Amino acid sequence: MMRRKNHFAFKRKASRLLIQKNKEIRHLKTRLETEKRNQKIQHLQKQRREAELIQQGEEYKKQLLEAHQLKIKQGDEAIDRISHNFLESWNKAQEHIKIEYERLVDQRYKFSDAKREKLLEVMKKNGRFPWQYCPICYEKYTERDDVRTPRVLACGHTICEDCASKMVVSTGTHTKGVQCPFDRKVGNEFLQKNQEKYKLPLNYVVLDMCL
Repeated sequence: MMRRKNHFAFKRKASRLLIQKNKEIRHLKTRLETEKRNQKIQHLQKQRREAELIQQGEEYKKQLLEAHQLKIKQGDEAIDRISHNFLESWNKAQEHIKIEYERLVDQRYKFSDAKREKLLEVMKKNGRFPWQYCPICYEKYTERDDVRTPRVLACGHTICEDCASKMVVSTGTHTKGVQCPFDRKVGNEFLQKNQEKYKLPLNYVVLDMCL
Protein backbone atom coordinates (compact mmCIF):
# COMPACT_ATOMS: atom_id res chain seq x y z
CA MET A 1 0.00 0.00 0.00
CA MET A 2 2.83 2.29 0.90
CA ARG A 3 4.57 1.57 -2.35
CA ARG A 4 1.45 2.35 -4.28
CA LYS A 5 1.10 5.73 -2.58
CA ASN A 6 4.70 6.55 -3.29
CA HIS A 7 4.20 5.53 -6.88
CA PHE A 8 1.22 7.84 -7.32
CA ALA A 9 3.03 10.69 -5.56
CA PHE A 10 6.03 10.27 -7.83
CA LYS A 11 3.75 10.11 -10.84
CA ARG A 12 1.98 13.33 -9.83
CA LYS A 13 5.28 15.02 -9.18
CA ALA A 14 6.61 13.88 -12.55
CA SER A 15 3.44 15.14 -14.24
CA ARG A 16 3.82 18.54 -12.59
CA LEU A 17 7.47 18.70 -13.65
CA LEU A 18 6.54 17.67 -17.18
CA ILE A 19 3.84 20.33 -17.34
CA GLN A 20 6.27 22.92 -16.00
CA LYS A 21 8.92 21.91 -18.52
CA ASN A 22 6.37 22.04 -21.32
CA LYS A 23 5.40 25.54 -20.23
CA GLU A 24 9.06 26.57 -20.19
CA ILE A 25 9.57 25.03 -23.63
CA ARG A 26 6.53 26.85 -25.01
CA HIS A 27 7.75 30.06 -23.39
CA LEU A 28 11.18 29.58 -24.94
CA LYS A 29 9.64 28.84 -28.33
CA THR A 30 7.50 31.96 -28.08
CA ARG A 31 10.52 33.99 -27.04
CA LEU A 32 12.61 32.60 -29.90
CA GLU A 33 9.84 33.31 -32.40
CA THR A 34 9.50 36.85 -31.02
CA GLU A 35 13.26 37.41 -31.26
CA LYS A 36 13.31 36.04 -34.81
CA ARG A 37 10.40 38.27 -35.76
CA ASN A 38 12.12 41.28 -34.17
CA GLN A 39 15.38 40.46 -35.94
CA LYS A 40 13.54 40.14 -39.22
CA ILE A 41 11.81 43.47 -38.62
CA GLN A 42 15.13 45.10 -37.70
CA HIS A 43 16.74 43.61 -40.81
CA LEU A 44 13.92 44.94 -42.99
CA GLN A 45 14.18 48.36 -41.32
CA LYS A 46 17.94 48.35 -41.86
CA GLN A 47 17.49 47.47 -45.53
CA ARG A 48 14.89 50.22 -45.86
CA ARG A 49 17.23 52.77 -44.24
CA GLU A 50 20.10 51.68 -46.48
CA ALA A 51 17.88 52.01 -49.55
CA GLU A 52 16.78 55.49 -48.42
CA LEU A 53 20.39 56.53 -47.82
CA ILE A 54 21.41 55.22 -51.25
CA GLN A 55 18.53 57.09 -52.85
CA GLN A 56 19.42 60.28 -50.98
CA GLY A 57 23.05 59.86 -52.04
CA GLU A 58 22.04 59.44 -55.68
CA GLU A 59 19.83 62.53 -55.51
CA TYR A 60 22.60 64.54 -53.84
CA LYS A 61 25.08 63.32 -56.45
CA LYS A 62 22.66 64.30 -59.20
CA GLN A 63 22.20 67.75 -57.67
CA LEU A 64 25.97 68.21 -57.39
CA LEU A 65 26.43 67.16 -61.01
CA GLU A 66 23.72 69.57 -62.18
CA ALA A 67 25.24 72.39 -60.11
CA HIS A 68 28.70 71.62 -61.51
CA GLN A 69 27.41 71.57 -65.08
CA LEU A 70 25.55 74.83 -64.49
CA LYS A 71 28.69 76.40 -63.03
CA ILE A 72 30.75 75.22 -66.00
CA LYS A 73 28.13 76.59 -68.39
CA GLN A 74 28.02 79.93 -66.58
CA GLY A 75 31.83 80.03 -66.51
CA ASP A 76 32.02 79.30 -70.23
CA GLU A 77 29.43 81.98 -70.92
CA ALA A 78 31.35 84.46 -68.76
CA ILE A 79 34.62 83.58 -70.51
CA ASP A 80 32.98 83.93 -73.91
CA ARG A 81 31.47 87.26 -72.89
CA ILE A 82 34.79 88.57 -71.56
CA SER A 83 36.64 87.32 -74.65
CA HIS A 84 34.06 88.92 -76.93
CA ASN A 85 34.26 92.24 -75.08
CA PHE A 86 38.06 92.11 -75.09
CA LEU A 87 38.18 91.36 -78.82
CA GLU A 88 35.76 94.19 -79.54
CA SER A 89 37.81 96.61 -77.42
CA TRP A 90 41.03 95.37 -79.01
CA ASN A 91 39.67 95.76 -82.54
CA LYS A 92 38.38 99.24 -81.75
CA ALA A 93 41.74 100.21 -80.22
CA GLN A 94 43.61 98.79 -83.22
CA GLU A 95 41.34 100.65 -85.61
CA HIS A 96 41.73 103.87 -83.63
CA ILE A 97 45.52 103.48 -83.52
CA LYS A 98 45.61 102.77 -87.24
CA ILE A 99 43.50 105.83 -88.04
CA GLU A 100 45.57 108.03 -85.72
CA TYR A 101 48.82 106.68 -87.14
CA GLU A 102 47.68 107.28 -90.70
CA ARG A 103 46.61 110.80 -89.75
CA LEU A 104 49.96 111.55 -88.13
CA VAL A 105 51.85 110.04 -91.05
CA ASP A 106 49.82 112.09 -93.49
CA GLN A 107 50.45 115.24 -91.50
CA ARG A 108 54.16 114.48 -91.24
CA TYR A 109 54.55 113.72 -94.91
CA LYS A 110 52.52 116.76 -95.88
CA PHE A 111 54.64 118.89 -93.58
CA SER A 112 57.86 117.27 -94.80
CA ASP A 113 56.84 117.55 -98.43
CA ALA A 114 56.01 121.23 -98.01
CA LYS A 115 59.31 121.85 -96.24
CA ARG A 116 61.16 119.79 -98.82
CA GLU A 117 59.66 121.84 -101.63
CA LYS A 118 60.73 124.99 -99.86
CA LEU A 119 64.25 123.65 -99.37
CA LEU A 120 64.40 122.58 -103.01
CA GLU A 121 63.57 126.13 -104.00
CA VAL A 122 66.42 127.34 -101.81
CA MET A 123 68.68 124.71 -103.42
CA LYS A 124 67.78 125.96 -106.88
CA LYS A 125 68.69 129.47 -105.87
CA ASN A 126 71.92 128.62 -104.03
CA GLY A 127 72.88 125.54 -106.05
CA ARG A 128 73.29 123.29 -102.97
CA PHE A 129 71.37 121.96 -99.97
CA PRO A 130 71.00 124.51 -97.15
CA TRP A 131 73.52 123.63 -94.44
CA GLN A 132 71.21 125.01 -91.71
CA TYR A 133 68.80 122.06 -92.16
CA CYS A 134 69.09 118.35 -91.47
CA PRO A 135 69.12 116.49 -94.81
CA ILE A 136 67.00 113.67 -93.35
CA CYS A 137 64.06 115.32 -91.54
CA TYR A 138 64.44 118.83 -93.11
CA GLU A 139 64.34 120.40 -89.64
CA LYS A 140 66.54 123.39 -88.87
CA TYR A 141 69.51 122.86 -86.56
CA THR A 142 69.19 124.60 -83.21
CA GLU A 143 70.99 124.61 -79.89
CA ARG A 144 67.86 125.15 -77.83
CA ASP A 145 66.37 121.76 -78.79
CA ASP A 146 68.73 118.86 -78.02
CA VAL A 147 67.18 116.58 -80.63
CA ARG A 148 67.92 119.14 -83.40
CA THR A 149 71.58 119.76 -82.58
CA PRO A 150 73.95 118.96 -85.48
CA ARG A 151 76.01 115.80 -84.88
CA VAL A 152 79.05 114.67 -86.85
CA LEU A 153 79.10 111.01 -87.92
CA ALA A 154 82.24 108.90 -88.23
CA CYS A 155 82.28 109.39 -91.99
CA GLY A 156 82.05 113.19 -91.67
CA HIS A 157 78.41 113.73 -92.61
CA THR A 158 76.25 115.86 -90.33
CA ILE A 159 72.67 115.10 -89.31
CA CYS A 160 70.53 116.04 -86.32
CA GLU A 161 70.68 114.02 -83.11
CA ASP A 162 67.11 112.74 -83.48
CA CYS A 163 67.84 111.18 -86.86
CA ALA A 164 71.19 109.83 -85.61
CA SER A 165 69.48 108.12 -82.65
CA LYS A 166 67.16 106.31 -85.07
CA MET A 167 70.12 104.89 -87.02
CA VAL A 168 72.01 103.25 -84.14
CA VAL A 169 72.98 99.67 -85.01
CA SER A 170 74.85 96.99 -83.09
CA THR A 171 78.51 96.63 -84.06
CA GLY A 172 79.47 93.94 -81.56
CA THR A 173 78.58 92.28 -78.31
CA HIS A 174 78.78 95.44 -76.19
CA THR A 175 79.22 98.18 -78.79
CA LYS A 176 76.89 100.23 -80.92
CA GLY A 177 77.40 102.62 -83.77
CA VAL A 178 75.50 105.01 -86.00
CA GLN A 179 75.12 103.99 -89.63
CA CYS A 180 75.36 106.90 -92.03
CA PRO A 181 72.23 107.15 -94.21
CA PHE A 182 74.31 108.37 -97.16
CA ASP A 183 77.36 106.09 -97.46
CA ARG A 184 76.18 103.32 -95.04
CA LYS A 185 79.38 103.50 -93.03
CA VAL A 186 79.16 102.56 -89.36
CA GLY A 187 81.42 104.06 -86.74
CA ASN A 188 81.53 103.78 -82.97
CA GLU A 189 84.68 105.74 -82.14
CA PHE A 190 82.65 108.90 -81.59
CA LEU A 191 80.13 107.31 -79.25
CA GLN A 192 80.45 108.04 -75.55
CA LYS A 193 80.44 104.62 -73.90
CA ASN A 194 79.23 103.71 -70.39
CA GLN A 195 76.22 106.00 -70.82
CA GLU A 196 72.58 105.24 -71.41
CA LYS A 197 72.38 107.85 -74.16
CA TYR A 198 75.01 107.73 -76.85
CA LYS A 199 75.98 111.17 -78.11
CA LEU A 200 77.99 112.08 -81.17
CA PRO A 201 80.23 115.17 -81.17
CA LEU A 202 78.56 118.47 -81.95
CA ASN A 203 79.26 120.21 -85.24
CA TYR A 204 80.08 123.58 -83.70
CA VAL A 205 80.82 125.15 -87.09
CA VAL A 206 77.28 124.54 -88.32
CA LEU A 207 75.82 125.41 -84.93
CA ASP A 208 77.69 128.73 -84.74
CA MET A 209 76.62 129.62 -88.26
CA CYS A 210 72.99 128.86 -87.40
CA LEU A 211 73.00 131.33 -84.50
